Amino acid sequence: MQEDLKKILDKRPNIDDILKKRLNIMGSNGQAVFEKRTSDFASRITDIIEPHNTAKEMVEKLVKTALEVEYGPSFTASKGFTNMVSKIADVIITNPELRRQALSIASVTIEKKKAEKQK
Repeated sequence: MQEDLKKILDKRPNIDDILKKRLNIMGSNGQAVFEKRTSDFASRITDIIEPHNTAKEMVEKLVKTALEVEYGPSFTASKGFTNMVSKIADVIITNPELRRQALSIASVTIEKKKAEKQK
């Protein structure tokens, strides 16, 4: 029984491979691109997330920033972008699990910002 489970687990795809595919960053420099995008996202949300933002505002900022990092500023300037961000944020806010995840990111960001100010 345990051997069968081990065989199944060994066949599972690696989470890094899944993330690389989803972020369209396959190739020899995939890890570097992934790390840069992650770093860009983290630094940008640190600059824009504030404790006085509503939950909806925080989620909209997270969505907008993620799309900017992934697709570039020209995508965010396209017609209908603001409406799309609002609709995505509405879905996230109304889904308890997604809301928890998004607000956890916002909370960690705010705490990190507070800690940096105290230094």
